[in-house]
Amino acid sequence: MNEKIKELKKQAMVETVEHYCWGDPAITRHLDEEKFAELIIQECLSLCSNIASGYGLRDYENGIRAGAIECQDAIKEHFGIE
Repeated sequence: MNEKIKELKKQAMVETVEHYCWGDPAITRHLDEEKFAELIIQECLSLCSNIASGYGLRDYENGIRAGAIECQDAIKEHFGIE
């Protein structure tokens, strides 16, 4: 798994504390899938935004297609997808 995905997964982990009357509280960790997906989407949007900011108004129409392809490639590279 790509290091960036591992980092996002770690950020999306949530701890739950359960208190039992017979001992110490139990702490469990689980992946908050919605938060994980949200973090991935934020990463993708950030990549596309960075690429889009490289195009000026004059290059707008010509840059749309190239920018979309470049954004797709950047997302694949960022997450280590072949």
